[in-house]
Amino acid sequence: MTHWIRHNRGFLVFVLLLGLFRTAIADWNPVPSGSMHPNILEGDVVLVNRLAYDLKLPLTNRVIMPLGEPQRGDIVTFISPRDGVRLIKRIVAIPGDRIAMRNKQLTINGERASYAAVEPEAGREALDAPWQAQLRTEQLADQKHSIQWLPGVAASTGAFRSSAGVSMV
Repeated sequence: MTHWIRHNRGFLVFVLLLGLFRTAIADWNPVPSGSMHPNILEGDVVLVNRLAYDLKLPLTNRVIMPLGEPQRGDIVTFISPRDGVRLIKRIVAIPGDRIAMRNKQLTINGERASYAAVEPEAGREALDAPWQAQLRTEQLADQKHSIQWLPGVAASTGAFRSSAGVSMV
């Protein structure tokens, strides 16, 4: 065993440095679902800047120094506390915002988002056909995002205040 280690020392150092890099600086994650369609598709791989919001001790979740705060419109990855699945979501509200979603109409701090139809790109019909998805551009203040509506899915309703953290969709 020690003979193998001596002859593969360079490879072992590479693997160790790669592990440190992925836990402290940048990581890549496959997208587990189509919830971010049409912007990010299921199976895509996203590059994650692990220094976007804080500097962590490598191989841990211990924060050494905060570097920034999530902002509305940021796309983030995180582990679901419910089932341990890695998720990717867009932040729609920050602490203190009042948000509501009624009949597929997003409202943040009393300002309603507007939705404009998007012409499908050539070849997209087959991708969207199983769900009969409608592509839209959502605009709230100065931010625009491509979204999809699934007509057969019941619209979420409700309103709440974002206080403990950020709200994501």
